[in-house]
Amino acid sequence: MKRYGSQTGAMELKQMIIIGIIALATGAIGAIAVSIPVSPMTAAQADADSVEEEENATPEDEKFVPAEPTTMKLDPLVVNLMRMEGDASWYLKVEITLELRDGQVEIDLMNPVKEAQMKDLLITYLSGKTREDVGGAENKEFIRRHLLKKLNMDLELDNGITRLYFVEFVAMPQ
Repeated sequence: MKRYGSQTGAMELKQMIIIGIIALATGAIGAIAVSIPVSPMTAAQADADSVEEEENATPEDEKFVPAEPTTMKLDPLVVNLMRMEGDASWYLKVEITLELRDGQVEIDLMNPVKEAQMKDLLITYLSGKTREDVGGAENKEFIRRHLLKKLNMDLELDNGITRLYFVEFVAMPQ
């Protein structure tokens, strides 16, 4: 029987201990990985999801842009209504939320030039109305339809704004 010196034996013992520790650690990591719950998604679903995300992304904007409808709340507006002869001054406070075709339309509308054009369009249109023009459900619906059409056309959004909601609509004398 061959005997090793104390240094050689100690070194072999350290190597065996290190190999044992590595084996235990590897086994523990494997056990943890196996025990993590994974949602049941087939490979076909994963491929379809990744293709859909690629189709929705734009080359000029690396952020993910959702393809489903989204909403955009506009800042409240207060405009003076057009006065009729002998009538007191009235103002209109309106808050509008837009439903947009997708997130790209929202990105387009957040452009400072488009934001200014949109605000100017809303102020100009609404301040051209009298208090009689803004009263009643039928008049509000008329204004809603015209604003929706005008915003899409004037801002060249290709019908990117799909709906316009009045969150607040109050006409009051000054």
